[in-house]
Amino acid sequence: MLHFISHRCRQLSLVSSYSCRNFASTRLAMTSRSQDDKLTSQQRCNAVAELSVTGWSDVEGRDAVFKEFSFGNFNQAFGFMTRVALLAEKLDHHPEWFNVYNKVRVTLATHEFGGVSQRDVKMAKFMDKVARE
Repeated sequence: MLHFISHRCRQLSLVSSYSCRNFASTRLAMTSRSQDDKLTSQQRCNAVAELSVTGWSDVEGRDAVFKEFSFGNFNQAFGFMTRVALLAEKLDHHPEWFNVYNKVRVTLATHEFGGVSQRDVKMAKFMDKVARE
């Protein structure tokens, strides 16, 4: 894995050795942390069933969940996205989303293992909470 990371650093044209070391240590930390977030098939079924109560649905042809949020105006939609962005940075887990005026469409999946993870469940629940406020 370290060989891959070193190769990737060169591919990304990271000039200083500090950048490569920093990239490698960050990537290793993310990999070990993410293994704790991976859901079993049963955990995923339970989580998606729970999220479906608040309007989340499976994405056809992909291991991901989707929801469209509607707000009173653009400012409320943008405020929602701003609050979610703060959590996304903290979790180092960023949603796929699309905004037009008062609508925000969100798809959640963890690319590291190609499907829904505990981080997605946490993010979805946080989004639901923020949208209700």
